Amino acid sequence: MSDEWKAPGSQNAEEAINSREEAKSWKLLEKTLLASVQEQRRARRWGIFFK
Repeated sequence: MSDEWKAPGSQNAEEAINSREEAKSWKLLEKTLLASVQEQRRARRWGIFFK
């Protein structure tokens, strides 16, 4: 009988690290874009009063 279970190799660990870093990058990009949209909304709302 052969044991089909194999310990995770270094490639799987590297892929996990890369996917976490990629997820962090996407979160940062998303946060930046949402902040930009929020700032545009604020500028538009305040522009109504000061034009």
